[in-house]
Amino acid sequence: MMSKIFFPIQGPDIVPMLGRDQIMERILGDLTKKTPSNLSLIGPRSFGKTVIMHALSKMLSEMKLPYRFVLYWHLGHVAPQSNQEFVAQLCDKISQVLAESGEDVADYCQYLKEHTFTDLDEVMEYLDEDGMPVLMLWDGFDKPLGQNRLTVHLWDQMRSLFYGRKHKIVIASRKPLSQLIRSQEALSSPFWNIFDPNPVRIGAFNENDRIEIISMLKDYDFQPGAKTELLNWTAGIPPLFLGILNQIAKDTPRGSVDNKAINQAAEKTTDSLQVIIEGMWQDCPENTKNLFRHLLEQKEIVFEQTGKAERNSLLEMSFAKKEGNRLISCCRHLEKHIQEEMNEFGSLARLFGTWDNYKSNVRSLLQMRLSHIPRFDDDLFHLVERAVMDIPNHPDYCLGDLTRIRNLALQLIWQKEFGAESN
Repeated sequence: MMSKIFFPIQGPDIVPMLGRDQIMERILGDLTKKTPSNLSLIGPRSFGKTVIMHALSKMLSEMKLPYRFVLYWHLGHVAPQSNQEFVAQLCDKISQVLAESGEDVADYCQYLKEHTFTDLDEVMEYLDEDGMPVLMLWDGFDKPLGQNRLTVHLWDQMRSLFYGRKHKIVIASRKPLSQLIRSQEALSSPFWNIFDPNPVRIGAFNENDRIEIISMLKDYDFQPGAKTELLNWTAGIPPLFLGILNQIAKDTPRGSVDNKAINQAAEKTTDSLQVIIEGMWQDCPENTKNLFRHLLEQKEIVFEQTGKAERNSLLEMSFAKKEGNRLISCCRHLEKHIQEEMNEFGSLARLFGTWDNYKSNVRSLLQMRLSHIPRFDDDLFHLVERAVMDIPNHPDYCLGDLTRIRNLALQLIWQKEFGAESN
């Protein structure tokens, strides 16, 4: 009998990787070539970065070459709050991987118990000299960078672990590193320069991915119209795509699947996928949201008449696509979600009447107000933008930025009043 949940989407267990052959080929090629690269994986929430990182860890751990040890660390679970805590957690992670490997590495593990960077650096040096390189996979990198509690000194230390050695690192985040690092001092660290300048972009399932996944449903014959409707509803976004297939497996024992069956399954998944869709939507800047709302009203927009940052954000999220010289929406699930939101938009009581509603809408209000202000200084705008993004879920991070915002604002005022050369 077929399981009602054919494809795991989210949960406490590691979700198996589906498709992604092209992405894995790129990553494995860069990590196993004669001169391997350090890599950055970038992709929106729920697009499968963690799934890919786990698959990569399993694959390279079994290969044993070119890396003797593979360390997976999700920094978003318990993010280090200081340089010392970061080093201590990393020492424990490396010690655990070494101890579980079955290799004769007891001496290395003993060194790491001290939790000092000096001992950590020595262990990494010894491993490199002994031909036992380590591949580190740092997932959820957004959180420690967003907290801004780790200093340039730590990142300089981290660079020394990899630079000139066979050890390599892959990090995964939702946004490019330059957009995550709040401190200009931290941004100046040469650590960020060790990564390949061409990051690995984790997008929606491509055509080959979708064909491979659908082919796993051996008892079903998907008609061309069904495949088209499946793409129209989901844009290939992994949890949406798999959610509808799960519903098909639940509703239909086997046989032909046409566009009508897809539409019925999609309607049934609206509620169950609501949290995922809302999470992705909330990650969008307010200007991007406004562009998408405008797109829904106009049906299509001339591509070059849209803001570059806003349209790129929609394209990266697979919420819209370019057809000829037009920008059009391509995710019906999101359209439905936003249409319902727009029907309620404008009522002050509904937007801010309860604490839950206030939490859901205050950030959008501040982002919209920020978009009205001329962007006269990129650094100041970036700090304020990041602070607003932390409201209301991370007020402590937001408050931590206020001193830097004040100092930079006063510096700009001073320069305006007394000239750029004034001290």
